[in-house]
Amino acid sequence: MRSANPTCPLSHQEVVDLYFLEHRAKVLDIAAFLDRVDRATGQPRQDYRLAALRQAIQILLQPRPGRARRVLETLSDPTRDPIPQAPGKGAAGAPQPRKALPRHTPARKLRRPVSSSLKSEIKNLKPSVRGGVR
Repeated sequence: MRSANPTCPLSHQEVVDLYFLEHRAKVLDIAAFLDRVDRATGQPRQDYRLAALRQAIQILLQPRPGRARRVLETLSDPTRDPIPQAPGKGAAGAPQPRKALPRHTPARKLRRPVSSSLKSEIKNLKPSVRGGVR
């Protein structure tokens, strides 16, 4: 049955026929990952990424529209302020709980200082390349 305001040009049956096997495989991948976590050696600990994944799975089970947006928000860092230093080389895939900064900490104190060698490199760039940086 089509809604009064369709946003998908395919019928319900066409969507299921075209995409079911692809998404079945993704669900099996998640199940296998969780099984590996359960079988892993060592003391289990609370991990914010697993907690976020479990929360995202709960969202998938809710019969409401907008699941993709809600899952993305669950797995994304909602903050806008830059952090002083990245904790690693890449993204973690879920927002890591951060220690709260004092409210009076100015944002400029959170930035890393620019080295003198980088400053000299910036000065040597053509004005059109450095974008007005002095």
